[in-house]
Amino acid sequence: MFCWGLGFFLRKFFKTKEALKTEPFVFLGFIFYFGLFSKIILISKNSL
Repeated sequence: MFCWGLGFFLRKFFKTKEALKTEPFVFLGFIFYFGLFSKIILISKNSL
């Protein structure tokens, strides 16, 4: 399940890279969600 999520995330990342020239806000949103995502992983690691 985690690997599938990672693959989905990477696909979204490459799509965002392509759209970077025309949609900088999409890129900023991606950075925000990536930060949120990594925080959740860190919290779950600490609780284990």
